Amino acid sequence: MTNTGNPQIATMIDNSTVDVTSIVMTIWCNITNDTVSCWPKEPARSLTILYGLKGVSPKLVERRCLPEGIWDGREVDGPQGWTNYTPCLIPEMIKLMERLFANSEEDAKLKLQVAEAIRVVETVGLALSLVTILVSIFIFSYYRSLRNNRTRMHLNLFVAMMIQMVVRLTVYIDQYVTRQNPGSKESGIESLPVLCEAFYVLLEYARTVVFLWMFIEGHYLHSMLTITVFSEPNQRMYFLLGWGFPIIHDGGLGGRHSCEAHRQQVLVGI
Repeated sequence: MTNTGNPQIATMIDNSTVDVTSIVMTIWCNITNDTVSCWPKEPARSLTILYGLKGVSPKLVERRCLPEGIWDGREVDGPQGWTNYTPCLIPEMIKLMERLFANSEEDAKLKLQVAEAIRVVETVGLALSLVTILVSIFIFSYYRSLRNNRTRMHLNLFVAMMIQMVVRLTVYIDQYVTRQNPGSKESGIESLPVLCEAFYVLLEYARTVVFLWMFIEGHYLHSMLTITVFSEPNQRMYFLLGWGFPIIHDGGLGGRHSCEAHRQQVLVGI
């Protein structure tokens, strides 16, 4: 049971309501793990603040020990209690949490169940789509009789779609694994900032490539019908536009914001 990173712990005691003698005697909150961080034994009526937590910003979380000597949100012999990670969340995630818990807690649980079911359906659909895309790529690559300008454009489009699906499936599987196995959070995508940002940059790049190859196919068909009926299109120009322009468009965007959202989705379980 270890903390993520090298956090520093500060404990504040409500001196207006607590007797120092009682602290020395017996009433303490036990050592616990909230599946993200480990928390030391703390005196009752205290607020423990954890600084320097790896992977969240502004790297500050807090947890309250109640007068009864149990962590806030915990029942006797029940779950490990509640940790306030709200100061770490980005504004978009805070708005999402506010909408999620706008009504009752039961309503929020129902929304989460629906979201989990939709994610399962989406993952299965992506997996099936990936299989069909791989079959299509094999057919276009293996049978030479099918090779022409139009199928070459199809092939580039399918490759871009394949990249997007692989990245999405990898991110979804990583989120599922880290939620089911709290000990794997330190080895998940969100624990490696460079890898996490690379995944989201690649995802945005693949999205742009998909739309560009759709545009190129439409432009090609339009040109064949109205302008260059007897001339061959410039395949090299199409290739540079389809795969090169997205590098300029998405290369400077970075995936830090999307990566932070991914990290916090794992953190709050959305």
